[in-house]
Amino acid sequence: MTPKRGTAPVCPYCGYVDKDALEIDFGPGFEGDTVHTCDVCDLNYFLSRYVSVSYVSRPLARIAVGNQPLEAGDSILGEQK
Repeated sequence: MTPKRGTAPVCPYCGYVDKDALEIDFGPGFEGDTVHTCDVCDLNYFLSRYVSVSYVSRPLARIAVGNQPLEAGDSILGEQK
């Protein structure tokens, strides 16, 4: 069986999809490796967690305070810098 990345751990022996992956202890940090026991067939397997981060940015000039659009240099509270 070729290992594949997915959104949930899949037991390589019985194919069980573990939907409680947030409960698995991978140690400190976001990514990690552990030996995990399948909840169905009770066999141990090696499990790695990989984390991807994405961001979304929007210009403040498009946010309006009351009926007044923000100008460059204004804070969200409408105060001038």
